[in-house]
Amino acid sequence: MNTKTKLKMLSCIGLSLGLSTGCNTPNIDQVNEDDLTDVSYNTKSDLADSYRPDNMELIFHSGFQPGTQMVDPIPSHKADLEGIDYSLQEKNDWDAFDDHPNIGYFNFQLKDGNVNDRKVELISDPTAYNIIGKRNTVLHYWLKNARENNNRKGRVEANIAHAKGLNNFYASQRLFLHKDFDILKSYEHKITWLTIQEFWNNPNWDDSEYPFRVTLSINKKSSGTVDELYFNIKAQTYNPLEKVFDTIWTDTNASIPVPVEKWFKLSTHFIEGNENTGRVVVKIMDEKQYEQTLFDVTNWTTHPENPEVYDGVPHFSSMKLYTKDSIIDHVRNNGGVLQMYWDDFELWKKKEKDSFNGR
Repeated sequence: MNTKTKLKMLSCIGLSLGLSTGCNTPNIDQVNEDDLTDVSYNTKSDLADSYRPDNMELIFHSGFQPGTQMVDPIPSHKADLEGIDYSLQEKNDWDAFDDHPNIGYFNFQLKDGNVNDRKVELISDPTAYNIIGKRNTVLHYWLKNARENNNRKGRVEANIAHAKGLNNFYASQRLFLHKDFDILKSYEHKITWLTIQEFWNNPNWDDSEYPFRVTLSINKKSSGTVDELYFNIKAQTYNPLEKVFDTIWTDTNASIPVPVEKWFKLSTHFIEGNENTGRVVVKIMDEKQYEQTLFDVTNWTTHPENPEVYDGVPHFSSMKLYTKDSIIDHVRNNGGVLQMYWDDFELWKKKEKDSFNGR
């Protein structure tokens, strides 16, 4: 039994002692068959993805449906998911996901503050429940106040940490940006920091000599009020002595606006490699199955000075909300809160016999 599983068990034990643990023990006998109907797309998690590369092996997927439970072993600062998504047939057990040989562990990180400042929760889909009449559970991110680092920033993020051997992988999930994201269009400055995905290879919070990251962000291209927001992707090294990031490559897609108040599928194919073999492909697909490429970049996906053989991306978040105080404050001061709904998370890897070293 791993440490994380023990924490979950202790948290559930706390429930019987009258403690607030965030744990709700699933009872499969009480699951209604209608509740297992996930309204997302036409299948439970859209495995017939038109882009997903060939020769990929499914590691895990979940639509956050009945059997999936939120648990909070470290109240307010971290959270976790446990149980089995009974709407799916395989690779649907959150505990088994943690024990997968390529995965260190999964959790949510919220940092400083409390549930009045930021939270993550499982809720009935507010965008579809009344229309379709079937229950669909989604993951809800809510960020109202910046409390991290002396009130300078805020975050809600799903982390995969200490992964091993993921040098060619594919992550997808559906995303719905709440209407309050439109308030960002009136923010007085440019927006260059509102991260929705981040891939660390390697991290800057440990003793790694070669920190490097690729981030996908929502950007505002100019000062003053604008009509649209756009996606940006960039790769950066980190200088631990000067504590600054240096951009290696970057790109903004100025032809495809960020969809607000619309479900879209966000998929990312990440291949670890150098300027000739590294690749990141990001696509979005709307509810009518119309797919568009946001980015297809061939370039460094690890630190250019790292002499080690590529061994995979150890830390990443494909479902992230992370930005600075003035952006969070602007939305709140104009009557809103930054909110995201996530659904149908999938993680795939290149089959072992087809994996390759990018260097």
